[in-house]
Amino acid sequence: ELGRTAERILAARGAERAFVVAFAGYSVTAGRGNLHEQSFPFRIAEVLREPFAMLGVEVETRNVGLGGVNSLPYGWCQRNFLGADADVVSWDFRFNEGSDSVSFESFLRHSMLLPHAPKFVLMARKSASRKGILKDYVQKGWQVDPIVVDNSYPPESEFLDLDEEDRPPGFQDFDSWGSPEGSPGQSPWNPKYKWHSMIAWILGMHILQAAEIAGQLIEAEGGRIPFPPTSGILPSPTNDVDHCATSAEASLLFGHPIIGNNDVKWSMPTTFCSTTFAPTVEGSDLADLVVSGMVAEGDITEETSDLKGWLLGFGSESTRNEHTQYSSLGFRDAKKSLHGFHTSGPLKLWIPWIDAGHEMGASIKQRRSLRNVDDDRATSWYQTLVVCSFYEKADKSKCNLEKDIEFLVGGKEAINVNNLEAVGAQWMNKALCVAIDISSFAKTSTREQAGAGDLKSSDPGSNGDIGIVLSITVTNTDLVASGSACSISHVVWQHATPA
Repeated sequence: ELGRTAERILAARGAERAFVVAFAGYSVTAGRGNLHEQSFPFRIAEVLREPFAMLGVEVETRNVGLGGVNSLPYGWCQRNFLGADADVVSWDFRFNEGSDSVSFESFLRHSMLLPHAPKFVLMARKSASRKGILKDYVQKGWQVDPIVVDNSYPPESEFLDLDEEDRPPGFQDFDSWGSPEGSPGQSPWNPKYKWHSMIAWILGMHILQAAEIAGQLIEAEGGRIPFPPTSGILPSPTNDVDHCATSAEASLLFGHPIIGNNDVKWSMPTTFCSTTFAPTVEGSDLADLVVSGMVAEGDITEETSDLKGWLLGFGSESTRNEHTQYSSLGFRDAKKSLHGFHTSGPLKLWIPWIDAGHEMGASIKQRRSLRNVDDDRATSWYQTLVVCSFYEKADKSKCNLEKDIEFLVGGKEAINVNNLEAVGAQWMNKALCVAIDISSFAKTSTREQAGAGDLKSSDPGSNGDIGIVLSITVTNTDLVASGSACSISHVVWQHATPA
């Protein structure tokens, strides 16, 4: 409903903050094959900026499209990649995830828990299962103003059948790239820059309709209509939770039912992430959580197979070269990882307990009162711990996080380490993430006890006295070639629900 989108605009105006539109996706969203600034997330800012200025609202658009990725764990880390202040978020991973709807629904549910419960944009044409889920959430009243944008490429338009000189201006030169010929990313599946302009115009006109309503409300009522923040409550999922491989995966994908509500209302444990990828918001850098074991920044080469310590960088020279080429076209994304071998020894991270978000709908004050700060059992504070790697096509890494690495959490070995089976958390049929069971004997530690006193806080709301040490050691001594290094690129954790 456009009226609800108008209320979002008025909420930004009333708070004297920017109206933030954040786009998640893969190479198409990033704008590969063109200049990064020609991608539709940036072009839409050009459409909206002047009309929004007339309402006294600044517009900020974010393009966090990453080439060669699926929707998870990014969908669990939207605060880090899209930003907690997003008013509109989008999903576009259709080519990489086929008809899978589980990862999409998980992404949708996590977006609903962002502070502004943002407007949701599904970029898709032939996606009946995903559209069905979105429709289900609308009919149940949990989504108020989502839209589906047909982003077919090439678009089905009779104008493209005309001779070049007979086409409308927007369809002229439709087959030209925005970057110099021969630039990386000029593949058949990546749209050209006029397509990006068209998508920006389509979505921009939709949002401007809402802006027009906002203008009318300003004239009639002063424009002070509050938009309700997220409640922290979710509907029961459309997909079958019983198909999840582990309880940890079910918790990350969907959350859990609230007791006494007949499974109608669900809650999602507070989810936090740190990553080596870019771009992210401030406070998301996984390197900031390293206590010991990281030796330097650099790329994996043949000379680093007997590495003493973990190296932060790209997994291969070809990946580095590709990044350099894209950077020259204005792209800011970088898919670095922490790389290690058996000789690297343990990589130790201090994972802070962060006082933010929603737990069973409780306020921050209520949550703090439910915690016993003298309780040092890790399971009283942490429920889910997930570590993800990055699979680079160039190196075809043989490292298996489930079998080739020993994880110690809170000083105790993790007995159960299981691959996540969600399609969105795989790449080329290779599982990227593992869920790590936290031992009932694992203990929390202070920054000082962990030797993390000088570490940056991963979040302004972090409690510097509560955290757990995660130790990661490669145990497979056969992984010696440069393309066999184990990589760590994301750590995702959820708080335990207060007893």
